Amino acid sequence: MRTPSLALNEYDLEYKGPHYDERRTIVLSIIRQLQDANVKIDAVGMQGHLYADKTIDVDAIDRFHRDLDALGVKLLVTELDVIDWKSPADPQAQDKTAAALVSRFLDALFAHKPPEMVIAWGLTDRYSWINDVMPRPDGAESRPLPFDREMLPKPWLEVIRQRLDIA
Repeated sequence: MRTPSLALNEYDLEYKGPHYDERRTIVLSIIRQLQDANVKIDAVGMQGHLYADKTIDVDAIDRFHRDLDALGVKLLVTELDVIDWKSPADPQAQDKTAAALVSRFLDALFAHKPPEMVIAWGLTDRYSWINDVMPRPDGAESRPLPFDREMLPKPWLEVIRQRLDIA
């Protein structure tokens, strides 16, 4: 019988700034506390809700990944999507912003070694939570996922394919 895995899934671990540094420090502290209590934790899920108006901290993500690895804990991406509510309303501009964000995020994740897995928080914009929960102030449709509302692939899908080396 296979032993169940335990993963801690957390948000706001991707960005620059004291708030995000503190969140990464707290997650590492929780993992150490669990390990000290003989609780086997297998992975940390970094949610990966990428905001167009925030700066991804490549160096901090790389350090965080290395720190997890030193503790024997894998890194997962569990909810990758792009919150583009503060980017231009033009779909091509939104897609360009999204591809750049996803590329920078993956650069950070892969700097040390590939994460265990990368999971998008859905496939198509048609069924994304973002338009309901975080609508764009300009009324334009958000474009948060790798496929548009008609299931056509967007540029950031190609970024993922290239990084994961899949056809």
